[in-house]
Amino acid sequence: MERYKVSVFNINFHHDVAEYEIYYNTYSGALVALESSIDAFLPEISSDQTITQTLIKQGFLVPMHCDETQKLLIERNEAIFGMSSVQLHYDIAPTLKCQARCFYCFENKAEKASAMTQQTADSVIDYIESQVKKYNTRKLHVTYFGGEPTLEHDRLVYIGEKLKLFSQAEGVEFSAKMISNGILLDEKKTKELVTRTNLTEVQITLDGLRDTYASIKRIDAFDKVVQNICCICDRVKVIIRLNVSKANFPEIQLLIEYLLDEMNLDGRVKIYLAKIENTDGCDFESSNCLEDMKYEDYRQQLYKKLAPKYKSIHIEDLVPKVRHNFCGLERVNSAVIAPTGLLYKCEKAIGLDGKEIGNVWDGKYYNNEELQFYSPLPPKCVTGCPLLPVCFGGCPYVRNGCFAPNNCDMKKAQLINSLSTYFDCMTSHS
Repeated sequence: MERYKVSVFNINFHHDVAEYEIYYNTYSGALVALESSIDAFLPEISSDQTITQTLIKQGFLVPMHCDETQKLLIERNEAIFGMSSVQLHYDIAPTLKCQARCFYCFENKAEKASAMTQQTADSVIDYIESQVKKYNTRKLHVTYFGGEPTLEHDRLVYIGEKLKLFSQAEGVEFSAKMISNGILLDEKKTKELVTRTNLTEVQITLDGLRDTYASIKRIDAFDKVVQNICCICDRVKVIIRLNVSKANFPEIQLLIEYLLDEMNLDGRVKIYLAKIENTDGCDFESSNCLEDMKYEDYRQQLYKKLAPKYKSIHIEDLVPKVRHNFCGLERVNSAVIAPTGLLYKCEKAIGLDGKEIGNVWDGKYYNNEELQFYSPLPPKCVTGCPLLPVCFGGCPYVRNGCFAPNNCDMKKAQLINSLSTYFDCMTSHS
């Protein structure tokens, strides 16, 4: 009989109400409730081999000879360096200009370049097509963002349509999504983007009800954005991101109820919460951010209260996604393309002097700004940390910058809090 051990990636906590031991495996994403400690189900001592075999399949128990951390680090390298033949991903910003002036935007201190020229747009297309051919890529995905990408709607259609036709000719699967403030994204523009550029998903940010929205974004456009969401949500998947800060968190529930009840959007959009944080380019103090655990507690309470009522609030968002590196832009052949044609490794770096990693005419520079994204993880992350598969040392841009390092104890507490809420929601539904 092959010997097994308990996975180093198991995180467990006791659920006082249900009186279960809840185990979550951060590598496999499996979640299980047991009446006793998982050690009791090791094959050599288990009295229920059916449960034991299930725990093995779900990754809670692993072969004794397996070094899980090294396995994950190899898979991280494969994801970073070996995904080019599978999928290429580019974020394209046709402009850094925006009608709104959100105080938390990481582009507040970026150089506000003019809109992308026709010549640069053609060069962007040529560059992406050359990379697809170079790596014989099977999938191509682009994300339009800014600034506000719809300020350059015609440029988006031009780029997207060219890439769509190229992909069809090459037998490449092509898709696009957009991050927008929603002010100009009406039904006509959306229909054109869906039809001509394969747009499948739009993320639109709201920051509160009418007055709070106007105060944070410094533009009176709340009703227009909500009207646009109502008009386009049956044509394209709409994700409404609710940015949460000290300024607006007391009315987030009211905003959700307004959107889903009064505007009849329940089940037609997806809603998720995101905590505002201070990064390069932001024009505010960290004191405007909610403390980590205060935000987590508020988020969990909101899910417990609203998830049973609304289809648009997905309790699955409480459980981390299974992945093999931190984000798609960490991969070696993914990049952010600025209106100027400069390449960056992260959306947060776009427009910041000295952060560029190349351009669409000459390709990449292979400089330290890029190479630091592929550097080994900090030693504390690779010594059996159970959070590694859901954290990977945190955002590489933040990790290699001048920001505070990850608070690992806080991350573990947040994860347990989220999993406990997920378990509560699951059992309440059943």
